[in-house]
Amino acid sequence: MIKIIIGIINNISRGRISVQGHNEQIAKYQNINEIVLNHFEFIKNKNHPCKETFMHALLTFEKNFSGSDNILIVETGSSAWGVNSSILLDSVSNYMKCNFETVDIRINPLLRLYKIVSNRTILHVDDSIKFLKKSAVKNKKIGFLYLDSCDVDWKYPEKSAVHGLNEFIEALPCLQSGSVVLIDDTPIDLNELSYVSRDAAIDYESSKKERLGIGGKGALVKNYVEVNKIGKTIFHKYQLLIEIF
Repeated sequence: MIKIIIGIINNISRGRISVQGHNEQIAKYQNINEIVLNHFEFIKNKNHPCKETFMHALLTFEKNFSGSDNILIVETGSSAWGVNSSILLDSVSNYMKCNFETVDIRINPLLRLYKIVSNRTILHVDDSIKFLKKSAVKNKKIGFLYLDSCDVDWKYPEKSAVHGLNEFIEALPCLQSGSVVLIDDTPIDLNELSYVSRDAAIDYESSKKERLGIGGKGALVKNYVEVNKIGKTIFHKYQLLIEIF
């Protein structure tokens, strides 16, 4: 524990922290299906609304990049609770033999995760947009990008949408043909939002004005990708899944 604390202190730079995972007892999996199914059993929610989208996203990632070198998984908004996506993506990084970098502006996820994830994972405490501008992902190819930072206020979802677009634009130079972009909290319609959170749907309805679609974290990313013809939507329910051309 003392060595880990010293390591964290040594990695502090201008308020930012980076720590490598410390768990050496990582389960080995045979395929993506096994990883996803076991993960959602682990979080005790076999019918989680994000399960199907993660399955589609990760199978596409495997198809496009299996055996590729220097491929990176990047997550904004580290998750150590709920869907526990950081743990899921750490398992995928071990299966695909690639590295995984996850960033959150809060230190809490790092403190919960560093003993759980493997040394293929680096946990960062930083602003996600500043992180994507830094050299941490420079000269690397992002094969799987998961955007899940900046919680949505469903009375005013535009703030999260703008943040999501800024993240995507910063990451875009590291994306390539076949890269998979998965964005949380971007329901395709009000019914999908109601299924996940009735309270969120009520908040959205109470303040609804003239809007293009329901919005959410990936609303502006979807529009940007379509207008600039740089990718296509391959799955969309509560999460939005895009494949780059």
